[in-house]
Amino acid sequence: EDSVIYIAVCEDEPEHQEKISGFVKKYGTSIVAISRSVFFSTAADFWNHYQPGFFNIVFLDIYLDNDNGIEIGTKLRNLGV
Repeated sequence: EDSVIYIAVCEDEPEHQEKISGFVKKYGTSIVAISRSVFFSTAADFWNHYQPGFFNIVFLDIYLDNDNGIEIGTKLRNLGV
């Protein structure tokens, strides 16, 4: 659907996932009627589910276990995202 915004969130701490989910639900509906959020706890999990062009927005935690959001962001940029 064109009116759906797909959001990827890389965040390894459950309490932060919960906060982000609340923000997306609260503010996302003021922008579009429907948003879908997918949470990933690791960079590997994100890359295993990544499909070029699927996510409209990607939120990245800077510090992830064994990885970091800067590296994910750099790789996305290098892919032309």
